[in-house]
Amino acid sequence: MLAARLGVGRYLRYGPLLRQAAERAFRFMPFSPIWNITGQPAASLPLHWTPDGLPVGVQAVARFGQEATLLSFAAQMEQSRPWSNRLPTAVAGTS
Repeated sequence: MLAARLGVGRYLRYGPLLRQAAERAFRFMPFSPIWNITGQPAASLPLHWTPDGLPVGVQAVARFGQEATLLSFAAQMEQSRPWSNRLPTAVAGTS
C-alpha cells in the first residue's frame, strides 16, 4: 500500500481532518505538497519581480536524493540573478 511505503499510514486515522487540511493546502499551493510528500528536493527561487515589487517564485525540483544538484542549480541562478539584497516593496517599506 502506498500510504505504508510513504510512511503516512499512521495519519490515515485523522481521515476527514487530514483531507480537509490537504484540500485547503492544495488550493493555495497546488504543486509544493507533492514534493514534500515524496521527499524530493524542491526550492522556490525568486527569479522575477512584478512592477509592484513582488517576487515571483519559480519552483525548481530535483530527483530524490539530489539535494546537492538542486542547491548547485539554485546557487547558479542566484549568481546570475541576485536576490539576496531585494525585499518586496510591502516589506521594505515597513522598516
